[in-house]
Amino acid sequence: MAEVFLSMGLKLKWTEIHIITGSPARFDAPAKYVQDFFADKPIKAKWLTPHNPSWEGALQLMESVRTSGQRVLVVLGYEPFYRQIICAAYKSGFPRGVVWLSVGW
Repeated sequence: MAEVFLSMGLKLKWTEIHIITGSPARFDAPAKYVQDFFADKPIKAKWLTPHNPSWEGALQLMESVRTSGQRVLVVLGYEPFYRQIICAAYKSGFPRGVVWLSVGW
């Protein structure tokens, strides 16, 4: 999965990606793998997790991502979490042109 992200990123000239995870017991290991993979690559990876897995926590997280200007997001989580993150991004006023990547679970 990380190799595909790198290939796409190099082709599209990405400089940074944000990894957003839900369910720590299940998704911390894949997120760490992606973060470690990018440690010595030209694209930097930043790992984000909502401090509170509620709607408010997701909204707070996505508001901070929006203000950072980051446009490439990798979401690792089950479908309800992914939907919550997308809805929080919409609610927080994300601009058009964001690249959403996810691995099917």
